[in-house]
Amino acid sequence: MRGLLPLIIGGLIGATYGMLYTKQSGADLRAHLKQSNNKVGDFFKAMFSADVAGIKNAAAGIASAKVVQDAWSKTKEVAGDVMEKGKEAVGSVADKAGEAVETVADKAKEGVETVADKVTGDDSKSV
Repeated sequence: MRGLLPLIIGGLIGATYGMLYTKQSGADLRAHLKQSNNKVGDFFKAMFSADVAGIKNAAAGIASAKVVQDAWSKTKEVAGDVMEKGKEAVGSVADKAGEAVETVADKAKEGVETVADKVTGDDSKSV
């Protein structure tokens, strides 16, 4: 701020000096200043509108990123639920398959014992 104030004061003094000692008439000077002022105003309007457009684009980008982030979170949540249900289903099928294998093994063992008993003639273990 210290370096800015002397710059502004120097600019104002220079502009005043230039207006006082110009070779143009007052009307011409005012017309020239008005034209220059319009150019400066147009410059700042263009710069401001570009900044506003940039801010709007950035906001749209942030909103899009939020939507993508929310969708990703939901996808991970659903995928986790599907994996959990899949694990439960596989576990249930594995348990039932294990029980079926045990039942078949028990029945096969009983069948082998029955056949062995009939071959040896020992009917005391018959069911």
